[in-house]
Amino acid sequence: MAWIALTVIAILCVVGGFLTLALSSPKTEDQYGRRSGGEGKLIGKLLIVIPVVVWLLLTGIMSFRQVDPGYVGQVKSFGSFGEVVGNGTHVIAPWKQVQSVDVRTKQLKFKSNPSETDLKDSNTYDFGVAASSDTQQVYFDLALSINVNPKTVTKLLSEFGSDWREVIIPARVAQSFKAEVRKYKAIEVISNREKIREAARQNIAGELAPYGVTVSDINVVEVNFTPEFNKLLEETVAAGQAAAKAQAEVAFREAEGRKAVADAQAAKNVAIENAQAEAQKVTTAATAQAEATRAAADAQAYATKAAGDAEAASNKAIAASLSPEVLQYQAILKLNPSLQTAILPSGSNTLLDPTRLLNPQAP
Repeated sequence: MAWIALTVIAILCVVGGFLTLALSSPKTEDQYGRRSGGEGKLIGKLLIVIPVVVWLLLTGIMSFRQVDPGYVGQVKSFGSFGEVVGNGTHVIAPWKQVQSVDVRTKQLKFKSNPSETDLKDSNTYDFGVAASSDTQQVYFDLALSINVNPKTVTKLLSEFGSDWREVIIPARVAQSFKAEVRKYKAIEVISNREKIREAARQNIAGELAPYGVTVSDINVVEVNFTPEFNKLLEETVAAGQAAAKAQAEVAFREAEGRKAVADAQAAKNVAIENAQAEAQKVTTAATAQAEATRAAADAQAYATKAAGDAEAASNKAIAASLSPEVLQYQAILKLNPSLQTAILPSGSNTLLDPTRLLNPQAP
């Protein structure tokens, strides 16, 4: 628009210059040789040259366009959309417009009860109130992170204009989240918060994908309910905590009982093990004693047998060495150890006591 205005002004100046040249009077000389007139032609030439030079200079300057990092430039020419240029400096005809579009990751906030200060922020939107399956009101504060594909900028601007975010995003976010909340009772919303978030994220991403808008993430910043339901929820939580405490006490008592039983069983097992160990010791000692007794008996039997065998061998040797004369001598010694002389009749095996022969009165 500025270049068009500049061009119009330059054209008017040039036209004025030509008119001035056409209407200016020629130079004349008076009787003294002084020239007059011709000033109009000078002014006309200046009106032509100066505007043209200025127009050329400003046209060259206005042809350089700068697109900041994180933005792309949508080129428009008299209302029709042209190419999209990236960040940097570009040479574009000055009669064309370049609209900068932010393609950086942007965080949009959605609140059920936004304040006036919140709504002054262009990235904050009124989310509205969701309803659970049991018709309880649920208030959400959400944070949605998105970015735009530069290739779809032309489509977004041509179909929805510069306010394309306000047109396509808030309604879809609210619709997707409220649809997921209706699947749960109010008391189940908090425990299923992550399920609701993920399901809504997938739905929103699917709805925005055809427009080249990518959902990076969505976070549930806060979940709240009406004051009445909050009070009921607090009472329910308190009752649950009391029940949990009682249950914990019962579990503690049961654990103590089990521990006592386990300790008694352990003590019993230790006593049994000690008794078995003592019995094993006694059994081992008795076995050792029995082995010793048996060894002693075996040794005694062996000694007795050896002695008997030795005596038998000795007797056998003695029996083998005895002659009839020795036997008779031994018999005499048995009869009278003090006998000094014995008379043996020739050819007889009968022994005669000489004391009887010498002393018939002897007994």
